[in-house]
Amino acid sequence: MQTAVLTDKGPRESNQDQAGVFFSAKNAGKGVVGVICDGVGGRNSGDLASQLAINTIINSYMNDGGKDAGECLNRAVDRANSKIFVRAGSKHSLIGMGTTAVAAVV
Repeated sequence: MQTAVLTDKGPRESNQDQAGVFFSAKNAGKGVVGVICDGVGGRNSGDLASQLAINTIINSYMNDGGKDAGECLNRAVDRANSKIFVRAGSKHSLIGMGTTAVAAVV
């Protein structure tokens, strides 16, 4: 299976967008998970928040032993939110970092 992702920063100085698509033959029953995140512009480290969200959502979803894809994905997004919240509180320069996230499983 081949996938590709592309983001464009537009007129902004930096690109805080992240996207990921993942399929695991080992976990074929989990389907294909795709995630798009957009760091909250004007806030600290939106790019870090988006990348942390992508990685956490994909890894958590794929490693969740549950049978219901929607519930597994919901737990994965909750874990990403918690990780971002903890990371934001770990360093003054990260306070307020955030991202939006859209995820789907096929």
